[in-house]
Amino acid sequence: MRTEQLVDLVRERPMLALAAAGAFGIVLGGLVFSRLGRLLFIAAAGYVANELWHREGRLGIDNVIERLSG
Repeated sequence: MRTEQLVDLVRERPMLALAAAGAFGIVLGGLVFSRLGRLLFIAAAGYVANELWHREGRLGIDNVIERLSG
């Protein structure tokens, strides 16, 4: 479709254009961004865990038990 045809279609049938845009948004949001959101969350959690690991230093299990019990 050319741009002029698309503009005419939106002017003639605005509810159809709105429904098509909503359906496209649902599909895009459900399929693409949910996976992307999970990937970004996992990447951020890994980064934070890595930074905490390096900032706090490697703790032996004895040190962890001592901190938790004391």
